[in-house]
Amino acid sequence: MQPSDAPKITGGLTAAYGLLSIAAPGILARQTRQLDAIGIPSPGIVISSRLFGIRDVISGTAMVVAPPGRARNLAVALRATFDLTDGIVFARALPDPAVKRKVFAVAAGWSLICAASGVVAARS
Repeated sequence: MQPSDAPKITGGLTAAYGLLSIAAPGILARQTRQLDAIGIPSPGIVISSRLFGIRDVISGTAMVVAPPGRARNLAVALRATFDLTDGIVFARALPDPAVKRKVFAVAAGWSLICAASGVVAARS
């Protein structure tokens, strides 16, 4: 593995998580505590999970296939922005402060990892 492969790795992981979000929206529902009394995800979180999943598959795949240079930098920047804005939106919308912090930390952390993968690749 070369440093220039970092966006391919983070993009591949993003796309894989996107597929998981599409197939099993209950995962996001559990992470955000958006389940009803019997453990069923709310319809809104199911829709959100699948929409985010589709976006993650597309943007993650773009990071994998984009050639080095401007196209890859754009794919990485978009991916990092998506994660950061996900964290901000969910942190504002969720009722439980502890869950807000956790969700924001994970989303912002993944945003930084994706951005760092682009920086590492650009410097190699």
